[in-house]
Amino acid sequence: GKPDYMGQYVVDHPGVYETKVSQLTSGGLSAQFYDNQWMHGSPSIQRIDPAINFDWSTGLVTEKSIDYASARWSGKLMVDKSEIYTLYLSADDDARLYLNHTLLIDMGGECCVEKRVKIALNASVFYDLVVEYKELTGTASVSLGYSSMSVKKQIIPSSKLYHSVPIVGSPYKTQVVPGAAEYPYTDAYGSGLTDAITGTPAGFFIQTKDSRGNNLTTDYE
Repeated sequence: GKPDYMGQYVVDHPGVYETKVSQLTSGGLSAQFYDNQWMHGSPSIQRIDPAINFDWSTGLVTEKSIDYASARWSGKLMVDKSEIYTLYLSADDDARLYLNHTLLIDMGGECCVEKRVKIALNASVFYDLVVEYKELTGTASVSLGYSSMSVKKQIIPSSKLYHSVPIVGSPYKTQVVPGAAEYPYTDAYGSGLTDAITGTPAGFFIQTKDSRGNNLTTDYE
């Protein structure tokens, strides 16, 4: 909602990079559905789901698949109050829950049970959230809920879930070049440093570097 934002990051080596800039939007998670059980290939459905709360029974999970289908929901979770939360995941047949790139719940193929995990969450922090789901045969369902001392057990609502939308023109190609030469990091090498003889010309090389140890290869003397 602000007119301007500033971000800062450091790369390890000079070169050409792609800088991706996205805007988080509330209202649900990005969903990709696949007509196979491995989330392989191009998704057959891509959309924004306001919550993870589905009961397909024996109907279609995708537009083509009743069985042997899979899905992945990804985005961010943000809570209103800092406290201990319990996350609940249930699925028929299998599912996994990742928070900030850490696997918190793995149903391990155990069908039709609700698994839970307690975790401390801070208010106004965007946590990376991914749920992976697999349907084999028979009935199909999946749900993701939460609760805390101040929140009764419920499906995580769309107001707490966010998905990212790339801004116009993103990703941007960015060329990172070495910084200014810094003499404490500069190297000298060659036989002239160790094997010089009085009256005989001897040579050596100086490789200028910046403060991060990157070789200065342009605009140098």
